[in-house]
Amino acid sequence: MQASKPLDKSKRVQGLWGAVIRTYLRIGLLGFGGPQAHIAMLRDEIVETRRWVEANQFDEGLGLCEALPGPASSQMAIYLGWLHFNSASLNWIAA
Repeated sequence: MQASKPLDKSKRVQGLWGAVIRTYLRIGLLGFGGPQAHIAMLRDEIVETRRWVEANQFDEGLGLCEALPGPASSQMAIYLGWLHFNSASLNWIAA
């Protein structure tokens, strides 16, 4: 039996972006109840289920997003994308 080759970095990143798109799309489609419902779903999916960010990082971002004017859930999605990928561009589109 031949050992499997590890995926190259570009394929891993593509798979991860696909997971992000599916996650945010699901939250956007199923998240009825406004920004607070989206934030609860973001916490459940990204902190507890997928463990893409730590709980304390999520809480810091939530405090910051609640203090800023505008839709907190969109700001939170952008913040989480920036934390996880050091890039907010795709998450801004998804939000």
